[in-house]
Amino acid sequence: MGATFWSYVVPYAGDVTTTLATLHQQVFEQEYASDYASLAELWDDEEFMNEAGTATVLDTPRIADTTEPPSYGTLRPLTPERVQHHFGTDRPTLDQYQHAEPQLAREGTRWSGHYLLLWEDGAPTRVAFWGATGD
Repeated sequence: MGATFWSYVVPYAGDVTTTLATLHQQVFEQEYASDYASLAELWDDEEFMNEAGTATVLDTPRIADTTEPPSYGTLRPLTPERVQHHFGTDRPTLDQYQHAEPQLAREGTRWSGHYLLLWEDGAPTRVAFWGATGD
């Protein structure tokens, strides 16, 4: 089947969980609102979600606050070591993320992903979410 890589960069809403919830709702409304009454109904469709998935961030409904190896359906932060490796700083910018994105996609584990705060003028302004659906 092969994996489908996906990524999003969205405005930071004060915390990663709220930012992800907003993104989930936006992607659901754009892609699946005509087929499902709610995002919860989509996630409850175990046959679809476990077999095909959406090939979007909707395949990762949970935040894991650990950098430990991923579990199915989670987004976790990039380790501080990997942030330094890719960006040379602990506060990467949008431009730095866009430059490193192809390399970051190769580090992913299927059916999970990562998130990263992106900084501008000393404050987080965006969050990057990326991952892969499929095998």
